[in-house]
Amino acid sequence: MKLCTSRIIGGDLQLYYEMTPILALQLEKWRFTINPSVDFGLNKSGGIVFAPTGKIAYVITPHTSVDGEYYNEMSNTTNVFPMAQRFNTAYLVIDSKIDKFNINFGVGKGTNLNSDNWVIKLIAAISF
Repeated sequence: MKLCTSRIIGGDLQLYYEMTPILALQLEKWRFTINPSVDFGLNKSGGIVFAPTGKIAYVITPHTSVDGEYYNEMSNTTNVFPMAQRFNTAYLVIDSKIDKFNINFGVGKGTNLNSDNWVIKLIAAISF
């Protein structure tokens, strides 16, 4: 569980609380992960969003993998979006651990007309 913030260029700052269980299976060099995430909006618009993600990773070295990731925003508290209106994005990602740093860099493409066309993501974490 974590408190998150995000801003889309030209958009409002979004503040939300994210609860994401992680379900994973490791088979030698392959890792399969499902994250049934629920986001609780803390801005004036509020709302609860079910946004599951999935990931298939192939381990190249003990500290690096190449991944395919899929993000899906399925519903909020007021309705369940039809498939064509959901925000879905598929990514090709490199995950790497360097000393105390974890880096997740990817390039994604929306999978329907309502999604962003192309997306670049970068997640960096420091282990204490």
